[in-house]
Amino acid sequence: MVSDPGEPKPMMKLRIAKPRDAAGLAEVYWCTASKLPESFLPTLGRVFLARYHRILIAEPNSIVLCLQDLNGRVVGFASGTSAMEEHMAALSRNRVALVLSAIPAITRRPSTLWAMYKRFRAARHCKGEEGFILGAGPRLEYWGCIEGAVAPAEALDLIRAWLAIFWRLGGHSVSCEVDHSNDRVLRIHKAFGAKVERKFITGDGRERFILKYDLNEEGTRRRIGI
Repeated sequence: MVSDPGEPKPMMKLRIAKPRDAAGLAEVYWCTASKLPESFLPTLGRVFLARYHRILIAEPNSIVLCLQDLNGRVVGFASGTSAMEEHMAALSRNRVALVLSAIPAITRRPSTLWAMYKRFRAARHCKGEEGFILGAGPRLEYWGCIEGAVAPAEALDLIRAWLAIFWRLGGHSVSCEVDHSNDRVLRIHKAFGAKVERKFITGDGRERFILKYDLNEEGTRRRIGI
């Protein structure tokens, strides 16, 4: 049976990620974040990334949405938590398993182990001191889609959906970090109503912005489409 050329194509499936999606999330992360020259986690390999996302999905206060194509492949996701303290505690409890999952990367480059330690130690609330990410409160962690597999409009719908779910679950504000070099993502967050709270220099010398969505503001919700 030949479909009508004018018939709209089926939309991708947007759903809550399950533990079995960890490898798919890892693949999306690796395919997208590895294109950013300053991104560290992809250097730890897909096995590490799968372990990391399995931990995140299991946290009671995490929200992980994924985009699934018609073949059942995860091609994009947005993740975060309403309690970053919980996430940091989970990473600490699983630090041995995380290090073991990164052994192939550490074997290739032993300095990776020190870089991991430095980031885990510095992952706290950034107030101008050396750090990398926010360590407390609600945080939008990652948003990415495999290039060519997801239309731009669907990628934007994904981040809108994450913010909408966060708000409907009782979240009032959520923060995220964006590197100065990642201009396109920075502009998108600003267009959706996020405001730059401050900037800081990461432990490896990058300029990074902390942005905050105030979902109590009607104007911000209108921009997102909530």
